Formats: sequence, C-alpha cells, structure tokens
Amino acid sequence: MSIRSKIATVFFAVLACAAIAQTEKVTKRWTSFYHGVNTDVRSPDGTAAIRCRTPMLPDKDGDDTPRIYAIRGKRSLYLGRVVRSGVVFCRPDSKLAVFNDDQGSNYAEFRIIRVDPELKDIRSAYKLVHARWRSEFKAGEILHDYTRGEGWLNETDLLISVYADGMPPGKREGSGIGFCRGYVLDTDTITIKREVTRQELRQNFKLKLCW
Repeated sequence: MSIRSKIATVFFAVLACAAIAQTEKVTKRWTSFYHGVNTDVRSPDGTAAIRCRTPMLPDKDGDDTPRIYAIRGKRSLYLGRVVRSGVVFCRPDSKLAVFNDDQGSNYAEFRIIRVDPELKDIRSAYKLVHARWRSEFKAGEILHDYTRGEGWLNETDLLISVYADGMPPGKREGSGIGFCRGYVLDTDTITIKREVTRQELRQNFKLKLCW
C-alpha cells in the first residue's frame, strides 16, 4: 500500500470514529422527586404520567414518605415509596419511563415502568444489569452501588451507568477496589446490546461519575 493510500485509510478511519462519537448523544429530560413535593411527570404525548404524592398524614406506622404511581387514563399502578429522592424521564415514544431510585447514600437503582399499552413495573431490567456487572466485578463485600439510567441513545436504547466499590474477596479492611462501566439496554427486549467502557462514558457521553 502506498503512503498516500495509508494516509487516506487513517483519515477515513478517524472520520468514522468521530461520526460514531457524535451519534452517541444521550437524550434526557429529568424531573426530580423529593419528599413533600407533589409532582407529575407526563409522557411526551400526554397520555400517561408518573405521579409522586406525599400523604397529608402519616400512616399507622408513622410513615409519610412519598408514594409513586404510574397513571394512564383511569388506570393506576402503585410503584412504591420514594425513600430518599429520585428522578424520572420518559422514552421519546411515550411507551415507558425510567425511575432512578436513590434509596440511600450508598445505593441507587433504576426501574423501567411501562405505560403503554399496559402499566407494568419491569423489575427484570435492573436484575439483568445487576447480575451482569456483579459477575464482572471481582469484589467481596459491596460498599457502594449506584446503577442508574442516564438517558436515551435512540427510541429504545437506554444508557445505563454503574459505579460501585467494595473490598477484595476475603478482606474486610484496607484499600477497596472500584468498578465503573456502562451498558446499552434495549428496553423493548430487555437485553444488553453492548458494554460501554469507563473511557467511553467520560469521553463520548461526558459522564463524570467514575474515578
């Protein structure tokens, strides 16, 4: 291959990589849920909503944490409580929503909530991603675990970020080890399409959530 051909090959390879990076943009419009603030997050087409409501009075156990519901027409699905805080964002085609549930200072998980054609809390999505990264992170005790939806890459693909740390197997003291990775989740089929490296998360998606 001539020098001119080699230069052309490298040039077009760089252009191709740049094009891929430019297409990997995350689309999101988050709405936060907090204690004491009643909020409705409506789907883009206005036919459904994720609703957060704080009880006017505590229940018999003294619990007044906010409750969340999926709403479509006259149908309602109870989704649980907002223990600490969380954010919600909808898929562009209005068929489902993502709820990032920040349950504590050391734990967060995402949930996928289908609102069209039926109301359904799809817990299998989080379980799939959790099982995947846990099999790849060779740690014993997990100290921090933040698994969140970051936004949409297209109509169906959701970018998931995982940031975790823990102790090496068999150790309870000393320096911990960390884990940072992303996954592209097809929210129609609930399958992982590919992994995203820490470098990609930082460079392509501008996520500054890892060491």
